[in-house]
Amino acid sequence: MQTKEGRYERIYSIPTPSEPAMQTDVLEHHILDRPPQDRARILEKLIASLDEDEQLAAAWANEAMRRDEAADRDPSLLIPAEEVFARARALLS
Repeated sequence: MQTKEGRYERIYSIPTPSEPAMQTDVLEHHILDRPPQDRARILEKLIASLDEDEQLAAAWANEAMRRDEAADRDPSLLIPAEEVFARARALLS
């Protein structure tokens, strides 16, 4: 909660099993209570993490396209799902 001085009070709650460990609004209050330099550093890290997510998604999309093209060129590379699952079950047993 924001005080009349414009600062945010620390809000603590015990999460229930259906709640994340730290609720987003609580995290937001903690961040907004930090000095401007800290908030700027946190913002930079958050933006960088979004860029990493986009880069990772693009890398996986490229890998999927590469594998699809390889399978089109040589269908013998494909393994039937039943065989994949059987191998996985054997490794896990």
